[in-house]
Amino acid sequence: MNARACCFVVAGALALPGAAAASPTQESTFQDDALLVNGTPAVQARTLDAIKALGGDRVRVSLEWALVAPSPNDPRKPAGFDAANPAAYPPGAWDRYDRIVRLADRRGLGIGFVITSPAPNWATGSLPSHPELDPTFDPLAVEFDAFVRAAAKRYPSVHYWSLWNEPNDASSLTPQWLPDPQDPTRFVPTSPQVYRRLLDVGWAALQQTGHGHDTILVGETAPKGLLDNAGPISSIDAQRFIRELYCLDDNLQFYAGPAAEVRGCPPANQVPTFITAHPALFSASGWAHHPYELSRAPEQEPTHPDSWVTLGNLRDLNRLLRRIRERYGRPTEKPVPLYLTRYGYATKPPNSDGVPPALQAEYLNHAEYLTWRNRNVRTLGQFLLTDSGSFQSGLRTAGGARKPAYDAYALPVWLPSARIRHGQSLRVWGLVRAAPNNRHVQVSIQVRPRRGAPWRRVARRATTGTRDYLSTSVSVRSSGQLRLVWNGRHSRAASFTVSASTTQ
Repeated sequence: MNARACCFVVAGALALPGAAAASPTQESTFQDDALLVNGTPAVQARTLDAIKALGGDRVRVSLEWALVAPSPNDPRKPAGFDAANPAAYPPGAWDRYDRIVRLADRRGLGIGFVITSPAPNWATGSLPSHPELDPTFDPLAVEFDAFVRAAAKRYPSVHYWSLWNEPNDASSLTPQWLPDPQDPTRFVPTSPQVYRRLLDVGWAALQQTGHGHDTILVGETAPKGLLDNAGPISSIDAQRFIRELYCLDDNLQFYAGPAAEVRGCPPANQVPTFITAHPALFSASGWAHHPYELSRAPEQEPTHPDSWVTLGNLRDLNRLLRRIRERYGRPTEKPVPLYLTRYGYATKPPNSDGVPPALQAEYLNHAEYLTWRNRNVRTLGQFLLTDSGSFQSGLRTAGGARKPAYDAYALPVWLPSARIRHGQSLRVWGLVRAAPNNRHVQVSIQVRPRRGAPWRRVARRATTGTRDYLSTSVSVRSSGQLRLVWNGRHSRAASFTVSASTTQ
């Protein structure tokens, strides 16, 4: 780095190239079920306070079927139990969720319920060779319909729903594959058919309980599967799962004959019937996906881009959904909105496959910029707030210590090109997430020539848009470091430090 005084001269608040195609209203969602679903009332309140202070707009909460249902471990449904009536559930069954809704509302946070497994054993099938799969195995559509109705009636003020979490992952839904009845030596993807049935009844239940105009998401797909491995607990690749869900083969051709029948698909000449029978697949508010890599840079394609979908090849998901609509003769002028409801980076230590804490902060900021550039993205969800169990993707350690990503999340900054020729303008992008929405707050741009030198403010600029984005340009005379600082009424936020270098 050049040790001379760093002279950044602000050239003016200029829109970045491509800003017209950006997503200025993208929501910031947050998920941490360990704290919100399983935490005490005090933990729930503190967690929501932290999320609000960081600038979250909405919390994504797993509404776990078995946590609410009576006798979840019994093979038979309790006699006389009206599962569609929220008042019929055991005393206190809904308490944790009632409290989340109430506490979130007080803080101005939205709620997004994802209704998902584990399911009560009396509402699922069973695979004798794998009894441990009972909470996820072939959930009964009629019982899921009743549970969605109960939840919808219980929470008339909630207007944001997802139907099942990661149905292409064996930890959430089984069986993923079953032997082909025509040829037991071959396997057929099964979870897409099971999920299609759940979507059908879940969609109808929400429509018929006053939630027809709500945000209703489908998919919630995990980014990866086990490629060509097949079996009841072999997770299915995201792109294969989506094709199968829509009854299309690897070449996006309609399944026909026995191949269609075993997948629960109609004959190829009955496409309109399929559209009418499965309205959620064509009328949902958007497709929810979890594009995380946990350790690879956000712009880097996954190892198998033709099968997996991460942030690095999100365009492939856009393309696939568009081509599916084309196959069904549906309008394609507007792309299917994408809701990226779970995202994060594991850190090491403690995760040996993660990234250093400072790199986590950098990757999260870069991911925020990339999704902002894609106007089709409606939300980017941080998973988690605090490290828990096998997931070390929190902004805090399991002991509560803040990682660099904690402050970086509140005030992301990114340089689309950190290396420029001498005399050129340096583009600077930021998001004052911690500021109240639509306030157009003032942000200080500060620079220094090297680490350890004092920071010097070179400009103040106002944010724009509903979510308070910053998009400006700075003239750079020499190499140095840059950060953003926002002074709120009751708090101060400083961004992650980024470096810029100049060449002759």
